[in-house]
Amino acid sequence: MQKSRLSHVLLAVLGSAVAIWFLIPVVFSYASRQLVQTAILHPQYERCSVTLQALVFRDETLVRAPAPGCLGLLVSDGERVSKGTPIAKIKDAGMERIIVSPRAGVVYFNLDGLEEMLSPDRPDALRTIPGVKPLRMSAGDVLCKGDPVARVVDNLDPVVLRVTPESDAVTPERYEPGAMWILCVDRQDYRGRVVASLPGEEATLFLRLERYPDCCLRERFLTCQAVVGELDGLLVPRSAIICRGEQEGIFVIYKGSSQWVPVEILGQLNDKVSIKGAGLSEGINYVVNPRWVKEGAMLR
Repeated sequence: MQKSRLSHVLLAVLGSAVAIWFLIPVVFSYASRQLVQTAILHPQYERCSVTLQALVFRDETLVRAPAPGCLGLLVSDGERVSKGTPIAKIKDAGMERIIVSPRAGVVYFNLDGLEEMLSPDRPDALRTIPGVKPLRMSAGDVLCKGDPVARVVDNLDPVVLRVTPESDAVTPERYEPGAMWILCVDRQDYRGRVVASLPGEEATLFLRLERYPDCCLRERFLTCQAVVGELDGLLVPRSAIICRGEQEGIFVIYKGSSQWVPVEILGQLNDKVSIKGAGLSEGINYVVNPRWVKEGAMLR
């Protein structure tokens, strides 16, 4: 009787072990399918940027009061005028003097004391930038002869930006004269060319912009994003790449099952790589986390 019971127990244990043995691959396969992440191949564009603080050099003329008196404004701040257009007046003791624009351009009544110091033609001539002294001219201000009244900026000439990149992501060739930079201001891209530099522990660059945002005329300082890396094409996470020997590849899903496809990596930016390979095209599903996948695994 005891032997019979023992036999039944052994058979039950053996049966359970066999069942578990056959269930393990099924459970593992099911769990793997739940953990697998897939995505669709499609052309993408990625960029890496660093934040820069820029000092603006522009072609501007400072207009001064021809005599002492009370200031009156004849044009709006930011208004474009022709040469000879009346822009302000000085009134004193019943006498009124009209101030005209010495050139065509845009009139601004915000000053900073750097108008006659910073030249876009020789941006590297002044190594140390003096402190800015903001001044806003308003109607009713009492001025002495020679006091600044306004500035007229040529909005058709290029501007130069003085920047000091601090990121290790900037490669040495970006500092060479003629190197092109892409600067993003308010989600709009502008291109700047290196025209000069100042060596030092932190190299200073001067970028010439033919096209630029209006804030370059209005403000002395601006914050922008400088693009230091770009990548486009069929992009996948670096983690999607799995090697067989020395060959890199990815798992694609073909007819519901995983298939390893060799690829060539064309470039990398941060955690993304650009790839190409035989049969790879837009719309193909691929595996993002291949450590959970084996060749031929069903991934419907």
